[in-house]
Amino acid sequence: MRDVKRIPRILGLIVVIWRNNADMRFGQLYENLLRQYCIDKKIPYGAHFIMWGIEDDEFENYLKEFTGFGCQ
Repeated sequence: MRDVKRIPRILGLIVVIWRNNADMRFGQLYENLLRQYCIDKKIPYGAHFIMWGIEDDEFENYLKEFTGFGCQ
């Protein structure tokens, strides 16, 4: 079973990012985070289902280091 403590940690990181981008709707935030992840990791963005393969700890680490949209 996965560690349930990861849920508030990851959501807390998303809250911080969303507050810094408060004009975005949640769907926009999610899609933009996924797009930026693909850019930063050099994954073709057309691979939208990439989120199925990303482990929570990997995405959590990405969110911790997130510097903003458009950064490469």
